[in-house]
This record gives sequence, C-alpha cells and structure tokens, in this order.
Amino acid sequence: MGKLRNAALILGEGPTEFYYFKSLCDVFKGLTIKPDYPKHTNIKDLDAKIAEGVAMGFNRIFCIIDIDTKAREPERSQYERLKNKYAQPINKPKKGLYCEVKFFETHRCTELFFLYYF
Repeated sequence: MGKLRNAALILGEGPTEFYYFKSLCDVFKGLTIKPDYPKHTNIKDLDAKIAEGVAMGFNRIFCIIDIDTKAREPERSQYERLKNKYAQPINKPKKGLYCEVKFFETHRCTELFFLYYF
C-alpha cells in the first residue's frame, strides 16, 4: 500500500512525448521522468501502470495517449472502457488512497510539433 502524497505521475506512450516531458527538466529542477525508454503500450499495460501508480500513492496520474494508434477496433473500444473505468476519482480513505486519472489525447499533428520544436 502506498502513502498518499501530493505528486503526479505522467504516463507517456511514445518517444515523442518522452522528449517533451524530458525538456521540462530544464525548467523544473529535480524532476525525474520515468520510464527512461518509453514504448507504445497496449491497453492492458497502460491499465497496469495506472493501477501501480494508484497503489504507490500518486494523487494525480496524467496519461498522454497517441490517439491515432487507438483509432480502429478493438483498440478504440478498449481505450474507451479504460477511460470510463477511471472517469471518477479513486477514493479509498481506509487505505489512504485518493487519485484522479486524466487522459490527454495527442494526434499526429501534435507529434510533428514536438519533433520540430524539440
């Protein structure tokens, strides 16, 4: 069981998002970005990472999703189920857990911006 802490976990799905968040280290000294080598994940892996973050006591989890990889079935419906699963905050006071999970969807144009800008 994790101890509730005022901290956020950012789950990026691919290398483009990783480079963007890594650039935040220039502004926010002491910021650590994990994993060091992100990869495109499937829905099951993403759900497991979210559950792990909740168990570790993060009070906010931000999921940056490449929506172009979720455009077709069955990925689209699996992704929608995952978003619905975490639509409400997780609140387990007896276990000392409270967490809000937010999903941010990126498209190819966003990735191109990251590549050109960073």
